[in-house]
Amino acid sequence: MTRCTALMVCLMFFVITICACKDGTVTNKGADADLIKQELHCGLFKTGTFIYDDTEYDGWYVMRNDTLSVEMNDATGEQIVSEIVWLNDCTYILKYKSHVGIPEEQVAKNEIKVTILSTYNDVYFCEVQDSLNNFRISMKKTAEMNL
Repeated sequence: MTRCTALMVCLMFFVITICACKDGTVTNKGADADLIKQELHCGLFKTGTFIYDDTEYDGWYVMRNDTLSVEMNDATGEQIVSEIVWLNDCTYILKYKSHVGIPEEQVAKNEIKVTILSTYNDVYFCEVQDSLNNFRISMKKTAEMNL
């Protein structure tokens, strides 16, 4: 494989992982869309314990079952509890319920929509949207656990 071909393959993989569609697959939006398709395995990430794959959130972890999401930081004692409503296999809404140890003005009390864009082994990459923010982040599953 030439360097140019290898670069094209890497570029196509990048495009595939960031373009999501509603039926639970990730696909290239170009001319060869039917040829390049990656199945998402969102169901593997509905429940369990997760850590953020971003140093900005060091110490934070998420425990989630089918209906409840609890974000915690044991070092600070901070905690956010949200109801979780799955819209489909890859999209869910977090509805704020309560918090501990976080100043009132720092808690997002509006609904947060999370869409899983890609999955790989024990990691998923998602888009997070609320009325004020829109960003992308990855989460790593560390354990199978129900609340």
